[in-house]
Amino acid sequence: MNERELDDNVVEVKVAGKELYFDPGTAFTSYGVLPWWETMVPGLKLSKDGGTWVQTPLPDSNESRVERKADLKLDSEGSLDGKLTVTYYGVEAQTLRLEERNEDETSRKKILEDMVKETVPAAIDVELTNKPDWSSSATRTHR
Repeated sequence: MNERELDDNVVEVKVAGKELYFDPGTAFTSYGVLPWWETMVPGLKLSKDGGTWVQTPLPDSNESRVERKADLKLDSEGSLDGKLTVTYYGVEAQTLRLEERNEDETSRKKILEDMVKETVPAAIDVELTNKPDWSSSATRTHR
């Protein structure tokens, strides 16, 4: 471990006997979630006697994920039509908000639509019909 590589501050809080880590300085950080670059990394936990090296936890896979749900209908001509809901949770939601925080509404809409197009192997028409809350630190964001 190299103390010269310490470049972020994280706060450890004991809640009901369990150690939780927080980064109050990073935008859109929800309760108990660290940005991805601060997960599973060593850190120096300071104490009155100096300090000890600790490692920040990795979130459970169900806490940081992208969930896709589709309600689709196939017509007689072979065209597929319907609604796709994509929900980002935890670090995934935070990362998306951080990456797009300086974009305007039109750019964000296009980015989300393009992300769906990239996951489908055929040409599709996509239109974002809701407006995600880009300023929230909630653990999830819809599109």
